[in-house]
Amino acid sequence: MKWIMVPLLFFALFILYRYLSVRPGRMAARDRSRKMLKEIIRIPIGIKVTMVPESVKAVKGGRSGCKFTWNYVTQVETMGKEIIIYEFGAFVWKGDHWLFSTINNRPFKLKEFEEWYDCEDGKLRPGEVYTDLSNYSGNDYLIEKKSRWYFLGSDMDGNSFRGEAIVTCESKLEGE
Repeated sequence: MKWIMVPLLFFALFILYRYLSVRPGRMAARDRSRKMLKEIIRIPIGIKVTMVPESVKAVKGGRSGCKFTWNYVTQVETMGKEIIIYEFGAFVWKGDHWLFSTINNRPFKLKEFEEWYDCEDGKLRPGEVYTDLSNYSGNDYLIEKKSRWYFLGSDMDGNSFRGEAIVTCESKLEGE
């Protein structure tokens, strides 16, 4: 009986380790996200980003393809000089860290900014506001989550600038 308990104990410890530990793929994504965010926040702020509303309720279904979709508007403008957007994307808050997350698991580029924000050549011109009227987040669970959107651009002298805004997706449906 004693000899049977030893393999069972090792098996139980293995199962416990397997289900309680962070999976290597998740750890790698977390590390990549931390590194990416560290690089982004080193860039000086020069772009104003506004989320409307800052806190949004979900609808069932919707364009996300998930059970729930949170729809919001994103506005982007320069805080001074003309800036050309070269990258943008989002991070979601996961427990104790920001995790990079977009619909195609990569940062968006200039062409997508031009199209979604109706911004010729991706240039933010002083005094102009560029708007994505159909931004969204999705999830199969009606949970509160935060998305941290960032935008990176450069001026004509090659200086980089960033802008960020957070939108809170509430754990409530519209009309509640």
